[in-house]
Amino acid sequence: MLHRLQRRNADSKKKYAAFLSHHKASCAMEARFLKEKLQKHLPGSEIFLDSDDLKDLRTLLESVRDSSALVVLQSAEILHRPWCLLEMYAAIECGVVWPERD
Repeated sequence: MLHRLQRRNADSKKKYAAFLSHHKASCAMEARFLKEKLQKHLPGSEIFLDSDDLKDLRTLLESVRDSSALVVLQSAEILHRPWCLLEMYAAIECGVVWPERD
């Protein structure tokens, strides 16, 4: 996944290298850890994590569209969360890639 993000980000004009989609109650700590690791391995790249970057809920989906990749932290609850579903829908709608495992 990391190699694909590096290649995709190098070719992209988007603000964020990745948007981390997660259910806060289940994966907040894991999302924070992943953001730190991705920033370490993608120097100079911005990784979107709502608890850090979201100032206005109305701009959430625009942040998805302005990302090179959507990274979904899977949990039992994620498909029951309306905002997580909207993030996935926005990514599919505008062609944001879903990094696959290497």
